[in-house]
Amino acid sequence: MALLFCDGFDHYATADLGKKWNYSYSSSNAITATNKRTGTSCFYAKRVAGAGAFGYLRKDLLVNFQTLVQGMYFYRVGNSKPAGLWIYDGATVQASCQIATDGFIKLYKGTTLVATSIRSWAVSSGYYMEFKASFDGANGVLEAKINGEVWVTYSGDTTQTANDYGNIIRIGGDGSSDNDDGIYIDDYYLDDADYLGDVKVETIYPSAAGDATAWTPSAGDNYAAVDEAAPDSDTTYVSSATVDQIDTYTMGDLVTTAGVVKGVQALAYARKDDAGSRNIALVARPASTDRVGDTKALSDDYNYSIQVWDVNPEDDAAWEIADINGAKFGVKLVS
Repeated sequence: MALLFCDGFDHYATADLGKKWNYSYSSSNAITATNKRTGTSCFYAKRVAGAGAFGYLRKDLLVNFQTLVQGMYFYRVGNSKPAGLWIYDGATVQASCQIATDGFIKLYKGTTLVATSIRSWAVSSGYYMEFKASFDGANGVLEAKINGEVWVTYSGDTTQTANDYGNIIRIGGDGSSDNDDGIYIDDYYLDDADYLGDVKVETIYPSAAGDATAWTPSAGDNYAAVDEAAPDSDTTYVSSATVDQIDTYTMGDLVTTAGVVKGVQALAYARKDDAGSRNIALVARPASTDRVGDTKALSDDYNYSIQVWDVNPEDDAAWEIADINGAKFGVKLVS
């Protein structure tokens, strides 16, 4: 019951959208600094005339969840087509929360409208939008919050398929009219239990060597080979062919100095460079012990391996800002 995924869209380029999300639809999708909320960038989905349907991002969760909660800052320019958050069971939409063309928030079970907000969303305005879906054939709940306030809710049968779960999420736009409306998304989170509230996603980068420097840098110091704000693939990197070798890095401090930490997500932009299988794991060292995350299989192409720690793995207590500022993070070659 925890944070599953988050994205502040600050640490990678447009070309890498499909490396962190499973699918980026539309050649018009972009990482941009325009209308960002926090950090340096946000996700921009735009429907350009004659170019196809509105852009969106999709993530395949590979696990079935009875409850899924999504939150994101959402800024929409224009209102010619719906936009929002979708949850699928395979190829079928289980439920969605959409900002309709009239600005009202609408909840759907499959394609069936089940509830509409009594307030509307102003065009060319930014809001923090959260959508909670609890799937059940009789006692499920669909609900949307805007800036922490419940705008619309529905109770009853929330399953479009025969299953009480979802396993794919999608964010962005919908429809295919010829227009130049744009959707800007920032500070996204996905949880499998409850609302996290109006949050921001902050990104920090390696700033010095950690406690282990076993991997081989392409040049210079280990940490300096992997400290780019956007990954540069085979230009600078660290590598290892020795099982159990660990590389960790001291990270820059958070800009935020007060508040509650909902979780930490570590990322490794990695690939294997030969035939056969290779597996890595992300590593957190909050104090004096390496805490190794789940094993991640690598492919021949670069992709993001992701590990979320919703609590501090050193003591299983909630993360504090001081914990993160003093921790090291890195990678281990598992096999």
